[in-house]
Amino acid sequence: MVTILWSLCGAVSIALGAVCGWLWLIERRDRASLMLCLLGAAAAGSGYAELGLMHSATAAEYGEWHRLYHVPVFFAFVSLVLFVYYYLGTGRLWLLWTILFVRSGVLISNFLLHPNFNFASIDSLRHVSALGEQISVIGVAVPRPQAQMIALGSLTLVIAYFVDAAVRRWRKGGPDARRKALAVILGIALPLLVAFVGQQLGLRGIAPVPLSTFCGPWVP
Repeated sequence: MVTILWSLCGAVSIALGAVCGWLWLIERRDRASLMLCLLGAAAAGSGYAELGLMHSATAAEYGEWHRLYHVPVFFAFVSLVLFVYYYLGTGRLWLLWTILFVRSGVLISNFLLHPNFNFASIDSLRHVSALGEQISVIGVAVPRPQAQMIALGSLTLVIAYFVDAAVRRWRKGGPDARRKALAVILGIALPLLVAFVGQQLGLRGIAPVPLSTFCGPWVP
């Protein structure tokens, strides 16, 4: 059931991304639609990597899937931040570039460190039941403290960017401006925060939480 659900979510992501891509082809100035197109493709790629993580048989295999997982997550992260920039039109450029610089550093470091950016070592996995299917989650592992601090700092920057852009948009007045501001706060910033908490619980082995981009933008 997990495989079916993740595959279905991936298909929906691709379909929605294709629709947004078509809208961008019709109106090339609508860059927000282009970012949603890229986000749909990245989410589908993340879902494929997540299935690899959940079906890993060994800790080494899990570590390799986790390393590859950073690639679609990076593009999902970048397209999401740029979508807010184009959708609201009020984001601070210096903060946007700071976020992109930090995330680029995370992606590069991920392929320089073993087994990946998040972990110094992954010693074992454990299997839990999810929707009637056995999936692999972290058993015993040693997270990199620096990685967790960067993840927290990255999340803080992104939340600050979203909230600042939404507030500035809200202050412009009008129902359309306020609708867009609320959409970013409730539809993006809040799920991002919830996803980060769940991801940290899973990485630290506190709770058997599978990594999932479909549950919200994941922040490694």
